[in-house]
Amino acid sequence: MSVKANLPSRHIFWWAYSLYVLLGFTVGSYLMIVSGSYPVAKWLSISLDAIGLFCFYCFLKQKPSFTRGFWILFSIIYTIKSAIGLAILTSAAIHTTWDGSNFSHIVLMDFVVAILDMPFFIAIILYTFDSKKIWAISRGEMANA
Repeated sequence: MSVKANLPSRHIFWWAYSLYVLLGFTVGSYLMIVSGSYPVAKWLSISLDAIGLFCFYCFLKQKPSFTRGFWILFSIIYTIKSAIGLAILTSAAIHTTWDGSNFSHIVLMDFVVAILDMPFFIAIILYTFDSKKIWAISRGEMANA
């Protein structure tokens, strides 16, 4: 038995925020590619961000994709990646003299971006752990959702 249920798309504010997410992914990936350092970590980070972008799209459309187990594993890996990035950023902030130099401006800008990225991270967590109706559709159990 196939359950054909369409959940409504997310609120317009989420869709407006998706423009920031797309721009951030594009600019961030470009800057990482041209930086020329740590090639394996750079490509791993870009790959995880691309998967996260797909997860965000599925969150917006409220459509199941892959399996919930895949997204749980991805959420754990993405949380670890984000925690490492935040630890590096915090370490840079602690060791910055905040003298108005370019480096201090970059660290400050990175903190602003980290704050603006929080809804993206929350969307990934919500899609993975708090989307019972979405995962019920994928299992054909809409009556229990």
